[in-house]
Amino acid sequence: MLSNGSLAVPIHDERRWHAAVCATISAAGWCSLPLVSSNPTLSLVALTATAAGTFATMGPYWSMPALYLSRQAAAGDIALISTLAGVGSLISPVIVGWLNEYTKTLAAGQYYLGVLLMVGAVTVIAIGPHDRKPRAAG
Repeated sequence: MLSNGSLAVPIHDERRWHAAVCATISAAGWCSLPLVSSNPTLSLVALTATAAGTFATMGPYWSMPALYLSRQAAAGDIALISTLAGVGSLISPVIVGWLNEYTKTLAAGQYYLGVLLMVGAVTVIAIGPHDRKPRAAG
């Protein structure tokens, strides 16, 4: 996580690519988990990819609002993202539970989480490059 965050320097808009690739790795872990559920070793590898991808996404992701917005707008944007994350934390377990009841398997919920991560990765890339110069440290 730390190395991914430090490698995602703002030059050439690498942060969004670092966030998207790590989110894709996490999505692949979620989507492969139902396929390897009968093999404990492969399940552990899928869970490790899911966790590592999710945590490695955080550093580049949370640093991006400052690239696109002014300081005041970035603060509001971070507050909005946190609020939406809280709403998602309330709604997603309900959706996963409903999918579990409807399909009678946990796989649908795992695919749902993988798709959510892929939507996030595509959205980060679709936003496009920023046009701000990197700020000086200090």
